[in-house]
Amino acid sequence: MMKVLEQLDSDQIHEARNWIFDRTEHSGWDWSDDEVLHHVAENYDGGIDAFSRSVRSQMALTYGKQWRAGCEQFAHFYPASWRSDGKDLLLINATRSKDRHGYDDAMGIANTRVLRRQWGTVRGLSDGPYSDCDHVALDLDSPAPEDLTDVLDSLESSSCLDEDEWSAVEQEQIQEHWDDYGRDDLHKAVRDAIGAWELTEAGEALVDELALGGYLDYGHGGGYPEMIDSSACDFGEKVIPGWIAARMGTVVTLTRWRGDELVVDLRRRNVIAEAA
Repeated sequence: MMKVLEQLDSDQIHEARNWIFDRTEHSGWDWSDDEVLHHVAENYDGGIDAFSRSVRSQMALTYGKQWRAGCEQFAHFYPASWRSDGKDLLLINATRSKDRHGYDDAMGIANTRVLRRQWGTVRGLSDGPYSDCDHVALDLDSPAPEDLTDVLDSLESSSCLDEDEWSAVEQEQIQEHWDDYGRDDLHKAVRDAIGAWELTEAGEALVDELALGGYLDYGHGGGYPEMIDSSACDFGEKVIPGWIAARMGTVVTLTRWRGDELVVDLRRRNVIAEAA
């Protein structure tokens, strides 16, 4: 039994007691270490070696026997139930793809993509215990990914695993907001500001360029659209219509930070469509 004892430290043995207690008629809590390990060797799928490599064992090894409470900032424990097919799960907090209002969460989506790439072949990986859970989840009794604790340590210090991926998701969301309502709302605000029933194609293209091209500074995005929160995006609606109205009838040349220029032809015939 000494060889077995050497494979598990005291926190892992404590976790083994938890596992026994939850799967028997509340047995194991007053057992000796040898009795606990003997039971695991005989009853855990794959024996002591499989237990030592499991998610639950690695959590105990790294974060101590109270890991369920100590890791709540970046992960939480979901006890076995009919929702989880009788499996204990570890849910990664920063991977939820919806915020509390039900809108897409860019950082959660980005973190999910990162972990899906890294852990895509890991046995026990799932989307959590119920249909709208939207977490990356691991079966506690599956083999732990090699970088599990590195990932969790990273999430303890920062909620974002990959800023480039986060930025990419935000850009996708900005495009969706633009297509869904942003472009139409901005065009209407410009028409109202200049008293036009309809813009020409050239006028619409100019408005689009002012909103998306980085030529006209507005909001906090340096002339580019920016997410206000998970439900809305700033496309310059508070700035661009007034800027155009104040310069109607003129031709303005704008230069953005990298030096390229945009000629903004605001003469009436270029911007306002004549009624048929």
